[in-house]
This record gives sequence, structure tokens and C-alpha cells, in this order.
Amino acid sequence: MRLSEFLAICEACDADPIQTLRRIIAEAERIQQQATQPTQTPTIHAADYTDVNGESLEETAAREEAAKERAMRKYRSGHGYAAYHDSHKYDPDPDIA
Repeated sequence: MRLSEFLAICEACDADPIQTLRRIIAEAERIQQQATQPTQTPTIHAADYTDVNGESLEETAAREEAAKERAMRKYRSGHGYAAYHDSHKYDPDPDIA
């Protein structure tokens, strides 16, 4: 905004331009200080939270990790999956001619 526009607005609003400018500068300084202050991130502990069944996040993570490990052991061993036992596993695809 140009100074002449600022003065015209102050005159139309019957406001003291000096006081208005001081308030603008003070507010700008407050905003600048607020922007430069480091924000504090709250510390969250997984043990403090539970799901609808009362299981903590740590218990849920441990249970899911154990299930993943069981599935990977089964996958590596090649047992338990139908594709490993299907007699037509290596037959050509009938849709590709």
C-alpha cells in the first residue's frame, strides 16, 4: 500500500496514522517473534495408547511382527501354499496362445 493510500484510509476512519502505524509495527514484530520461536512437539509414548480391545500399540506391533515372521517362515519353506502343491503349476497358460 502506498503511504498516500494509508493516510487517506486513516483520515476516512478518523484514526491517528502514527498510532495505527505503531500498532501495525507491534503486530508485525509479534508475528515475527512467534514465527522464529521453536515449536515444541509433544512426546507420545506408544504404551499410553490402546485399541478398542485394550491392546497397547506395542502389543499390537509385536503380535503383527510375529504373524509376519510366521508367514515368512512358511513362505521360505515352500509349505502350506496351494501353488507349491498344484500338479498343474508349470502347465502353460491356456489364455496365452
